[in-house]
Amino acid sequence: MVTFHTGHKEKNYKNARRELENKRGHFLMLKADKRINTMDYHDLLIKELQKHYVNINYDRIIVCGDGDTWIREIANSFGNVRYILDGYHAIKKLKQTAFNIIFENRKVTLNSWIKLYKDGKSSRINQKHS
Repeated sequence: MVTFHTGHKEKNYKNARRELENKRGHFLMLKADKRINTMDYHDLLIKELQKHYVNINYDRIIVCGDGDTWIREIANSFGNVRYILDGYHAIKKLKQTAFNIIFENRKVTLNSWIKLYKDGKSSRINQKHS
């Protein structure tokens, strides 16, 4: 499943989930013994993007995934794109990291990391807790 969108709508009230703008989904199902070449899938995704959007700035593409190698390969096939973990897997990784760190107040640190991530300030996690 691939989801394309052009950004997030502005939040209108506190604690609301950020809604995606111009969201489009693409689903590809293959038989169990079939595989798709990375570049073939890249070309298929480009066609899907062009179906729904005009004036695509490929330098502003962000690929979000669960960390699997094939997703990183797709991201790399676009060239200058940013790859990030999706929210679920980012928080799961934060929890694993917090569990592995030895300190007295794990829960407070974990909750502050999750808050930074959800507030869009994930780059401050390493700065604040390293």
